[in-house]
Amino acid sequence: MIHLTAFIGLLFFWISSYKIMTKQGIQSEISFAVLSMTHWLLAFIYFQTIVSFQLDKDVELKIFGNELTLIQLWFHVLTCSYFTFDLVARFFKKQLGQWLLIHHTFTLLFILIAVLHQYSGSENIYVLRYATFCNVPMNMKTILAKKGMQNSNYYHICNLLYAAIYSINFLYFLPQLMILFYYSNTSLLTFLMLALLCTQAHYTIVKIHYPSSKQSLKYFSYKYYKQIVLICKAIKLYMLKD
Repeated sequence: MIHLTAFIGLLFFWISSYKIMTKQGIQSEISFAVLSMTHWLLAFIYFQTIVSFQLDKDVELKIFGNELTLIQLWFHVLTCSYFTFDLVARFFKKQLGQWLLIHHTFTLLFILIAVLHQYSGSENIYVLRYATFCNVPMNMKTILAKKGMQNSNYYHICNLLYAAIYSINFLYFLPQLMILFYYSNTSLLTFLMLALLCTQAHYTIVKIHYPSSKQSLKYFSYKYYKQIVLICKAIKLYMLKD
């Protein structure tokens, strides 16, 4: 019962925070981005607290295949509350894109499987840890776009960082987790869910991140090419004067 109460309380926190920001005139998309980074920060602090103070051996030592612990359950409550809020709120605000829907559905299914089967708690914490490392550049990219800064250096740096971190996590770290899951007592459902998540991520990399990264690289190459040309012209004019 206490976990359900905490879940409802956290839902109220996310909803209240969103309403406060929008009442202050902050755009809806920016409010969602700020709350997304807030959740990531809280989850990051929670993970580091577990490891630093040795609160859970499975999480600390990356041990998989054991039963869900109380420490792990609280992490799931925090994450479930945020993703439930974000999924429902974005749906009503008509800001729920296809890729976001897939991502949030996968996340909530991971949590549901762990809670119902009382297994895979440590697994989910590491999956979410690696899958959300790109959170800050992803949301900063959204904020900059909403501020009309799509043609700024900051926007394209965030875009490249987002694509790079996302690709490294889903092409290297998460496949490594799959191998560890395979050789442990991890729930088959959790293993299959991660396999599907990685498959979807590979498609996202090819169809979205690769083209957007090319655009950002073109932006920088074109921008600095013009600067080099101007410098060369300035040098040439200076030489002609002499």
